[in-house]
Amino acid sequence: DVPLSCLDGPSLSQVELPGAYAAQLVELVVELGGSTEELFEGSAVSEAALRDPATRVTLAAYQALVRRAHTLTGEDGLGFY
Repeated sequence: DVPLSCLDGPSLSQVELPGAYAAQLVELVVELGGSTEELFEGSAVSEAALRDPATRVTLAAYQALVRRAHTLTGEDGLGFY
């Protein structure tokens, strides 16, 4: 049995991802006919920030972008591109 204490780590609100993941999502949304302006509307992430390779994005901000990307494109297979 693995003790649950070994699973302790940062809370999900503290988890960050490379900004490159969000930048790739932006490219995909554009390829699928979506608008970057609409994608970033109300977002905690900016397109300008994603141009910096050192940018990190919170998991929550990335999840919000993915939801918005799905809404804009209607593409159920976003994760498979």
